[in-house]
Amino acid sequence: MFQIDDITLIAGAAVLLLTVLSLVLSPYIYKVALQEDDEEHEDEQQPEPEMPGISIIITPHDNAFELEHYLPLYLEQEYAGDFQVIVVTSKGESDTEDVLKKYTSDKHLYATFIPVSSRYMSRKKLAITVGVKAAKYDWLLIADAESYPATTHWLQSMAESCNTGANVVMGYTCYDEDTSDYRRFIRLYYNRYLIREALHDKTYRYEGSAMMLKKQDFISREGFRNNLKYLRGEYDFLANEYAFENQASLNLTQKGITIEQEPTDKTWRSKQLFYQENRRHLSHSLRHRLPFNLHQWALHIALLAQIGTGLMAGLTSRWILLGIAGAAFLIGWIVRSVLASKAIARLNDSISFVKLVPYEISLIWHALGIGIMYKLADKNDFISHKL
Repeated sequence: MFQIDDITLIAGAAVLLLTVLSLVLSPYIYKVALQEDDEEHEDEQQPEPEMPGISIIITPHDNAFELEHYLPLYLEQEYAGDFQVIVVTSKGESDTEDVLKKYTSDKHLYATFIPVSSRYMSRKKLAITVGVKAAKYDWLLIADAESYPATTHWLQSMAESCNTGANVVMGYTCYDEDTSDYRRFIRLYYNRYLIREALHDKTYRYEGSAMMLKKQDFISREGFRNNLKYLRGEYDFLANEYAFENQASLNLTQKGITIEQEPTDKTWRSKQLFYQENRRHLSHSLRHRLPFNLHQWALHIALLAQIGTGLMAGLTSRWILLGIAGAAFLIGWIVRSVLASKAIARLNDSISFVKLVPYEISLIWHALGIGIMYKLADKNDFISHKL
């Protein structure tokens, strides 16, 4: 009945050890948080550093609705320096052109178009390149048409990071409140790895939609030349190639947040499939993926040990061992949920407590499903002009 034999001691110790190890090897132990805005000294008379001129580049494609709602938020930024908003679109998008006509008198707006004949190139990369050439300031801020600044001080906050000696500034982007919990969780989870790497001067890629870099760097390194044929992953390639060691800065302030609207199912799936292709061409991909794999293995091995030990104990009437396995399962589940909830709160978000561990368990299976879809896909779908 309530006997303590060698199997109970060994199996109980093993399951407890694996449970503790899975918690220690959790991404939630990383200290990643948004910075609280400092309101205390706002009214004090302090010399303001000179703000650089900034060219914001937006490249809409069939995004007239988003442009109608979000363009004013860019144009109305309260910024201590000079800035322009460059909108690069395809000639003939009548709805987009109608939106732009409403703002022709705005001194900050400059609209231009990509060549109609460039159908065999990545449209997004071409549009960004056209925007860079049209920019009159050395600092560029590339933003997505599907995203918008959270505050009128967004540009000011982003620009303050330019005075740190950085050559690339990456802002924090979150999904809007209408986005499903699961998609928000996935972005929050993976962002923990990316932010930690960037904070340690090992930038791998960028999961967001507001990146700053210098025009001279873009031109001297020939823009997207090294990855021109790949249809997606513009921010990833820019971060991977242009964020030199000790020269990349993260803007994690509340005022500098960019909000992205919920992606469609097609956009969501497409982005993940394209990343499967793009990561093969990003530097340090293995180094980046190793911690995630380690954390997932630790989590799943602990769960299997808890469930397996519990089943074995029940079948052999080792009730003490069953209690140990059950306690390990409950404690691991609760502690992990608490850690996850606090980690997500530090990034100004919240997801139901009961969903957190199931979501985390599903990540490796979700990634496996995307990997299978990628394996079955025609690889020519991921490149532009079949170089």
